[in-house]
Amino acid sequence: MGAFIKKIIIIAVVCGLGWFIMAHHFIIVDKPVPLMFRKGKLTLQYTIVSTKGKELSKVMSIQELWDDGIGQEFLKAGLITEDELEMQRQKMAGEDYY
Repeated sequence: MGAFIKKIIIIAVVCGLGWFIMAHHFIIVDKPVPLMFRKGKLTLQYTIVSTKGKELSKVMSIQELWDDGIGQEFLKAGLITEDELEMQRQKMAGEDYY
């Protein structure tokens, strides 16, 4: 009976980790700990994204990441300014920025 309970616990932990991974974005930036924030829906799309060698505006231009709040996460982490966020917001809305 102990082996059965152990298998159930292992399966539950693996399923929990799978759910956690599918429910979050992990953005690798130039900091020791990656940024992590929730996804809008469970998917493996854009689960791990690296910003190394990329402009942050290009990463923010990915619609799925933008919809899930990557701009706010970059702002909280001090990677962009409020003005840069507003420019990206207008770009994503299709407006001209002056």
